Amino acid sequence: MNKILIVSNLDGFHKNFHLPYIKELHMRGWQVDLASRGDSEFEFVNNKFNICFTRKPFSLSNLKALFSLREIIKRGDYSIIFCNTPIPGAISRIAAIGTKNKHAKVIYSAHGYSFYSGGSLFWNTFYRFVEKALSYFTDTIITMNREDYDNSLKYKFHGRIVNVNGVGIVLDKFRPADRAEKLALRVKKGYSENDLILIYPAELTQRKNQIMLIDVMEVLTKEINNVKLLLVGSGILEETYKEEIKKRKLDNYIELLGFREDVPDLLKMSDMLIASSLTEGLPINVIEAMATGLPVVATRARGHEDLIVHGENGFVFERDDIKTAAEYIRNLYENQELYDKLRKNTIESAQKYDVKDVMSEYLELLDIKVL
Repeated sequence: MNKILIVSNLDGFHKNFHLPYIKELHMRGWQVDLASRGDSEFEFVNNKFNICFTRKPFSLSNLKALFSLREIIKRGDYSIIFCNTPIPGAISRIAAIGTKNKHAKVIYSAHGYSFYSGGSLFWNTFYRFVEKALSYFTDTIITMNREDYDNSLKYKFHGRIVNVNGVGIVLDKFRPADRAEKLALRVKKGYSENDLILIYPAELTQRKNQIMLIDVMEVLTKEINNVKLLLVGSGILEETYKEEIKKRKLDNYIELLGFREDVPDLLKMSDMLIASSLTEGLPINVIEAMATGLPVVATRARGHEDLIVHGENGFVFERDDIKTAAEYIRNLYENQELYDKLRKNTIESAQKYDVKDVMSEYLELLDIKVL
């Protein structure tokens, strides 16, 4: 039996991105093993290994993760080792050196390199060196945005380099709501038909940069008294943001909703997605919002620019340009013709990210016959 080991940082990563792939591989007769931090159970998975990856690359936990993965790979006799995101990707590739069987293929999906335009010169140089060195132990590198793909070629990374349309979304879950459904959802969740609802589902971290959205809301609330911002997700900055919102007296305008299972419904009842991230791979939250018909106002950042055509399906603004971000939101709020145009275009733009189509690309890259 063919066996594949899929490695990521967290169980939640597998749940958010890999479930359709796991099921499809199982249906095609593959044994699927997972390695990630957490003790979740997964259908169609033979073995789930709890590996305690951390965000800090030089932590003791990551060293332990390396030794654990070496044992798993040595015993597993895998045909494919498919590793995701920079830190688990680096540890997995090092672990596979000298332990994988000689026919096993190592596939790495970065989901956004740790070096990027606008990043620190020192860390960009360091992470670029690491990625190039590890590329010599990688059969295929999968990128999801033009910047990463171009950098892989520019710096002559080893192995086959392929750019794909992210990991895909289930379009049936993220469909546009008509006026009646949108209103019903608002009533159910305690919002008014007249509210201007902005939404950003993302982990509360420095990289996602939600502090900028708080700044934007400080401007908008002086001009639009019915504006609301829903920050969906949890993270290490949750308490910091709570204090900041309270200090600026924005409690009635900004809601921290925490982790939610009803993101599709929250998107359907919203008016726009506003994204503040400093850098992305290919942001699934933006694709989901577009599929739901939300115009997107987002920072000019890697990943965002791969999805947003300025003035056609959304707007991009320079990082921390609070005034321009607020202006784009206000223009969409006041100009129904512009809003309707962008809404139509976002729905059309999202169609190519259907998980069924993207999955076919991945199965081909993994050399698994597409039926």
